[in-house]
Amino acid sequence: MNVDVEFDEAGGFYVIRYSGEVDTDVIARIVRDIRDGAHYKSMLGVVWDFRSADLSSMTLSGMMSVWSSQSGRPLRTDLRVASVFSRIPDELILHLWQAAAPSSIGMQRRSFTDMDAARRWVAGPD
Repeated sequence: MNVDVEFDEAGGFYVIRYSGEVDTDVIARIVRDIRDGAHYKSMLGVVWDFRSADLSSMTLSGMMSVWSSQSGRPLRTDLRVASVFSRIPDELILHLWQAAAPSSIGMQRRSFTDMDAARRWVAGPD
């Protein structure tokens, strides 16, 4: 597993590139770090790049552990969260994640196969 987190200053959003097997404890830590970070109050959103990740081990209980690790409702509900995938099974897993997450209330979430389209959507008004 390898995770690279960067803040795109020009776009105003985080990009998280994930490769290898997905670990929900790592995802929970990244979300906490972003919420506690200096950019959180002004950022537009997050692009999760799962194109090189293995999502096959993700379970509902793992997703629930990410949700329960958060302190209640999100501090902001105006964020855009994009997930980028490369395989159809990953799209289904990400759709489940997006549909079932209690923190998704008020947040806009979309899945993409194209990284540039995901970045434009998170940064843009459309």
